[in-house]
Amino acid sequence: LALEVLRRRDHGYHDLATIFQAIDLYDEFTVEPADELEYRGDPRIPPDIDIARRAFLEIGSERSWTGRITVRKQIPIAGGLGGGSSDAALALRLAALDDSHFDALTRARAFGADVPFFLHGGTALGRGIGDRLEPLPTPAWWFVIVVPELRIERKTATLFSRLTPDDFSSGGRVEALAARLRSGSPELPAELPNAFARQVFSYPRAAALSD
Repeated sequence: LALEVLRRRDHGYHDLATIFQAIDLYDEFTVEPADELEYRGDPRIPPDIDIARRAFLEIGSERSWTGRITVRKQIPIAGGLGGGSSDAALALRLAALDDSHFDALTRARAFGADVPFFLHGGTALGRGIGDRLEPLPTPAWWFVIVVPELRIERKTATLFSRLTPDDFSSGGRVEALAARLRSGSPELPAELPNAFARQVFSYPRAAALSD
């Protein structure tokens, strides 16, 4: 719902203040019998950046899973909607069902900063690199989600690398929105901050959406 970037850490990650919101949009997984574990992801996603593939193969190997897993993507790829992260979280949730001692949260952080959120969904305030979560009441707001035909190579890394100090902020607007949600206020705020707005709207296909 909102994102502020506070600063860049020495190791390259950034401190964030953000509010995550789960929505009713999902990818479909089909599992068929097979002698070994085989993961068939979307061919449009390079295997080296497919975190869902990595999660399923890594955890599946540890837990001796077998089967052919085929993914039908419905969440737009690289649309900023957490498709890969939510799919990776599915592997962790399955492992936790199989073993009550499996530390899904710790493992989630190793796959991506937003993967911990998808273990539980709902609405949450994210701090740190987005992995320190505080559950929030889910607002009764409606949104239209538009995903323009816009391709940015290695989008997350590219957009973060292009942030300048002018894009950084205190996190106060996100904290204020979190306070509004805690209070149960029904009003949608006039502004939902997004640290990437300057970059995204520099692309004509995205800028056309703001007219």
